[in-house]
Amino acid sequence: MTEADLDLVDAEGLLASGVFGSNPPHVITLHKWVSEGRIPSYKLGRLRRFDPREVAEWIRRTCRVASCHE
Repeated sequence: MTEADLDLVDAEGLLASGVFGSNPPHVITLHKWVSEGRIPSYKLGRLRRFDPREVAEWIRRTCRVASCHE
């Protein structure tokens, strides 16, 4: 196991990590995003793993929040 492997989590760990804030998506939605190639993830054998730092960066790059002044 490498040092990078220690930072990877499964879907439930990613949702619990807080990268999605107070309203995380459902685990099914997360798996749908993976199958569509929308969210960064790694396939290790039969296991799908996520780097919470990469996902947090993906959120910052791709997700927009509407201004309250619109």
